[in-house]
Amino acid sequence: MTTKIIEVIIRKKSRKHQTNQRHRYSIIGKIFMFSCLLLFGCEEGTVYNQYRHVPDAGWTNKDTLSFDVNVDSIPAKYMLSIETRNRGDYPYNNMYLLVMNNAKDSTVFVSDTVRFILSKEINGHHKWLGAGISDLYQMSHTYKSITLPQRKGHIIFKIKHIMQDQFLTGISDIGLKLSTYEPHQYGEK
Repeated sequence: MTTKIIEVIIRKKSRKHQTNQRHRYSIIGKIFMFSCLLLFGCEEGTVYNQYRHVPDAGWTNKDTLSFDVNVDSIPAKYMLSIETRNRGDYPYNNMYLLVMNNAKDSTVFVSDTVRFILSKEINGHHKWLGAGISDLYQMSHTYKSITLPQRKGHIIFKIKHIMQDQFLTGISDIGLKLSTYEPHQYGEK
């Protein structure tokens, strides 16, 4: 009888130790990725790079992420990229987003629908395309070139998902990056 009780206690402690160890590795992985982002995230030519966190419970289809870009410079062409950070439990291999901005007129938002591929399916499993460590994957999606400022002041970019799910799970953060436009990087002369 006491042997069975001891075995049950040992099994429970072992499971708890495994769970704590997995949690510890997950935290260490996230700290490592964050450190790498701090060290290597500031690329030359990047003029704006911000992320918005998505709740762990899910990104609702009514929730819009906003990015406020202050523009005071002379007109120049920039490359706009959408940044994604997803967890390994993201249920799809792509993501449809509605991207809006008021670059031309502060009262009128222009919108685009975009699709980004996050993974390829190989033998029934997702092969994530972004860089990742532990259970978090980051990817930069070149979206389009844009000339700013078309007007001085604050330009608002808004992003919302238009997937079929009311609560989209598996997304950690969505970001917006503006970089100086270098035609030779995009196959132009």
